Amino acid sequence: SCTTGDYVVMAGQVGIRDHVHVGDRVNIGAKSGVGADLAAGETYLGVPALPSRTQMQIMFTQQKLPAMRKELKQLLRIVEQMQLRNEDGGSQQGETSVPGSVQSEAA
Repeated sequence: SCTTGDYVVMAGQVGIRDHVHVGDRVNIGAKSGVGADLAAGETYLGVPALPSRTQMQIMFTQQKLPAMRKELKQLLRIVEQMQLRNEDGGSQQGETSVPGSVQSEAA
């Protein structure tokens, strides 16, 4: 069984693991999963239940993941091309060229 403090609000379908304590004045969003003690006075969301600000940041970042994955693949290809050029001795010492509009010089 679990224990709760005073004035706890749990929305529908919240699941709480055994031997967990939910502090006073805690709000838990719908369909959240509580697996550890929750500090008093906070609002929690998600599975696992995290402070609402943290969970919102995670949700917004998840929406950006496909674009971030695509960009990472492009950057990895650029790095691989640069490594091949360096192995072939294609670039002169002190200069590095990057395909596209980005260029940098070694200091």
